[in-house]
Amino acid sequence: MKQKITMLSLASLLALTPAGASLANTESGAGTSTSAGTSTSAGTSTSAGTSTSAGTSTSAGTSTSAGTSTSAGTSTSAGTSTSVGTGADARIGSSTTESVTGIDFAGSSLEVGGESFTSNFSNISFSSNLEEVIALSQDVKEFLDKIDMETYKQYLEEQQQENELFKIEQNMDYQSRIAEVEKELAENPENGTLYVELALTYFASGDREKANEVKDQLVEKAPESHLALMLQAELASAEGNFDQALPYLEEAVQKNPTNAVALRKLGEALAETGKQNEAIEHLIIAAALNPDDKKVFEELNRVFADGNISDIKTFVNGVIPQFDVKPFIEDGRTLVPIRAISEALGADVHWNEEEQQVLIQRGNSTIELTINSNIAIVNGKEIAIDVPAKIVDGRTVLPLRFVSEALGADVDWKGESQLIIISE
Repeated sequence: MKQKITMLSLASLLALTPAGASLANTESGAGTSTSAGTSTSAGTSTSAGTSTSAGTSTSAGTSTSAGTSTSAGTSTSAGTSTSVGTGADARIGSSTTESVTGIDFAGSSLEVGGESFTSNFSNISFSSNLEEVIALSQDVKEFLDKIDMETYKQYLEEQQQENELFKIEQNMDYQSRIAEVEKELAENPENGTLYVELALTYFASGDREKANEVKDQLVEKAPESHLALMLQAELASAEGNFDQALPYLEEAVQKNPTNAVALRKLGEALAETGKQNEAIEHLIIAAALNPDDKKVFEELNRVFADGNISDIKTFVNGVIPQFDVKPFIEDGRTLVPIRAISEALGADVHWNEEEQQVLIQRGNSTIELTINSNIAIVNGKEIAIDVPAKIVDGRTVLPLRFVSEALGADVDWKGESQLIIISE
């Protein structure tokens, strides 16, 4: 029997919930979850996936998280969690952070069977060893493969909203927006997102003093909350004080190791402070968790360009596939093993030894290729290709852009770091 997946909306995750408030019917499934006393939280995070509790659950009093955190990107916790509906192996949850005022805040996260993603790559040289980078990327993919698709889509939506929240807007009517947010905040002083928006709007307007005043108000209300940590880091980074931003971001990631926004911003700060190896580790995890975030690839391009890996680095939907034959450039075209790329895009690949032909099928799309022929048949139509398919070390290789675009994917090439980003 298929089990339901618990999902909490971004509004419930980003609001600073006052004591005595209740959350009910927060998913489209059976059951409700109620908190009486201080606050509710759903699960504790450390990576992709979450555990849920079956049926109706209730927590009374203060919700806490107790556990140990081990390297950045690794965190385990045990404590009270509330969820809605029927139990399952994977769901979106939230890591619990409680302030002395009793206000709770938790950012969205992923867990599988109560376990979060753990990076087991300490003391690894990511800046000079592509194989280790690939291994880490594949580890995150293996974890994500256990996540229910609807749960993952909800996670991506929430991460996108958090990305938008922590963005300093330019070229707007700052005074009008400040007045609007201040009015909203006066009516709802427990909404943490309003403090963040107000502080960042003040900052963008050039009023650093007011931005810090608002930041201090949030920190006073919820000093250990995800929002407070991220806002302090954002303002420090915007001033160019990345050393000052680092401890806030490290704490945010330790509390919630699958928050791709925090991981990406930590990677950026690490790169700015000369910690290239650690930066790559966090950026690779962030890319796999949220391939929709284009900024993570911009940062990876910058970090890899400064590193020692000269090999072509190919990401397909945020993950680097395992290649039997490394991608290479010939006559100005990047050639890749066709099976690895096609299967990473969810296509089926069939080889006809007698005819020396390859058939690729993905949904209603088909590609037929013959070794050493400059003609490909795409959905029944003949198309000329610049470089014919050929066999290298027992693997069929083909121009990357042709096969990716024929399968409906977008391709972005960043020459500074030999970085290829394939996305759907």
